[in-house]
Amino acid sequence: MKNRIPIEFRPAIVEDKSRVGDWEADTIIGKNHHQAIVTLVDRNSKFTLMKKVVAKQASKSCNRCNHPFIEAYSSSYTYDYK
Repeated sequence: MKNRIPIEFRPAIVEDKSRVGDWEADTIIGKNHHQAIVTLVDRNSKFTLMKKVVAKQASKSCNRCNHPFIEAYSSSYTYDYK
């Protein structure tokens, strides 16, 4: 992902978990690495969305997890990078 910022440099307001709209994305890899699920969790409310995807990296597949709540309340995204 271009122009990514390391997690230790994310803004204090995101770290504080005081607002809705700061999302964390992660990937759950299935048996034999044939399936994956992307999870999106709002850091404040803990509202969680999950979607089965073909790509196994959250940063590549998160854009497929469109939802009206995310579109209305998005301030930042944090992905795991390996």
